[in-house]
Order: sequence, then structure tokens, then C-alpha cells
Amino acid sequence: LRSVSASPVTIFSPSKHPFMKRMVAVPNRFSFDPYKAARMQMNATSSVVPLPAVAAAPTQATTTFVVNAAAPSTSILPAPAASTRSVAVPSMLSFRMVMVCFKHGSAAFRAPFRVSEGDKVIVEGDRGEHIGVVSSVLPSTTAIMSNSKIIRRATAADLEAAEVKKDKEFAVMSEVIKIAKEVRLNAAIADVEFQLDLNKLTIFVERSSSSTFVDFRKLQRTLFKMFHCRIWFVYMDEVSN
Repeated sequence: LRSVSASPVTIFSPSKHPFMKRMVAVPNRFSFDPYKAARMQMNATSSVVPLPAVAAAPTQATTTFVVNAAAPSTSILPAPAASTRSVAVPSMLSFRMVMVCFKHGSAAFRAPFRVSEGDKVIVEGDRGEHIGVVSSVLPSTTAIMSNSKIIRRATAADLEAAEVKKDKEFAVMSEVIKIAKEVRLNAAIADVEFQLDLNKLTIFVERSSSSTFVDFRKLQRTLFKMFHCRIWFVYMDEVSN
């Protein structure tokens, strides 16, 4: 460290006290932190690591030496013990892709557990849960991928909720057809489907041609006020394709 030179500093008191003078040690490099020099000196002394002992063994020539570095007497971390235990590396694909069919159409889902064709499963729906049936198990080399997954196999409570859902769909179908006629919808109502948790109602519509535009805004607002859930419209020709 450089030599510290003391310089007088005059401090003015805001309370009109007499002038006071004191000698303040202000180093050149550490003018903003006078204690930094002391800390750096302590760190410099503590960070010194002793070098390993070196043994010099003379050879045939007196002027030539072979240097053998001995291991340091102290080690910070112990040497890891040799272990023969095998570690199982998980596979990159710990799931299988399966196709799950619903009332109309099907979709691909990730199966984190083993399922078979015909199993009734609960899958991730639109902000909720939905029930479907496994139609096929795709091979591991398939290029079809999906972020949605199967949550669990359908329990007795899930199957009971599915029966309640079917009964409600039968009652809602006639109401939707009546409202569609009132708002003069230029399409026919083919079917309706509730999500298992009743948070979404899907309306399947048949139109005259694939180029026909159907305005669902009036029907959607009316159904939302009646059922207080999400209303979704699907063209039957798109589901078939």
C-alpha cells in the first residue's frame, strides 16, 4: 500500500458551533473508502495458498535435478470415494402419445402412464378437465406431439359426472335450437357438448358450404347469459375433415 498522508479538513457545524479541526487520514487510491485499504490487505493475506512441497532428487549429473511435487499436506475437500452403484439415466421420452376421441372428433395427448385402447381417461381440457376414450396408442417414432396430457383414468365419480353431463346436453339441445331460430342464425344446430366440469359448451353447426360465413355473436351472447360458461362454435365439416 502507498503511504498515507494526513491532511487537515475543516468541518463546519450547521448549529453554529465553533470551528473544529481534525486530522483525517485520506489515502490517495481510497479517498472514498478509507477502510478499503485495510480490507484489501486482510484479503490479500488470507488468500495466500501455500505451495506444495517440492523434493529435488539428484541424478547422475550433479547439475541436473528431477523435481517431484509432493501432495499438499492439507486439502480443502476430501477425495470422492469410488462408487460402483449404477445410476439410471431417464429416457428423453418418458411418455407415449395416444389418440383420445370425444363426442365429435379426437385429439392427441401425452400419456405419462400406461393406457390401452378403450380406456376412459380424464384429459386436460379448455381451462378444466374433459373425459374421453383412448382410441389408439401411437408408436414411439410418431411425429405427432402435444402439450396436453392425460391426467388420470376415469373414476366412478368421473363416470357419474359424465352421465349428468349427457342428460344436461339433451336438455340444452332444444333450447339452443330455439334461440338460434330467434336470432335468425344462417346455419343448423347439429349437436352440443359440455366439458366434464361444465365450464365450456361447444355448439356444433352445419352450414350449407365450407365458404359460408356464420355470424355467431348474437347467439353467443344469449347463451353466455343463460349458462354462464364459455361458448364455443365448431363447424361439422371441419370436424369431419
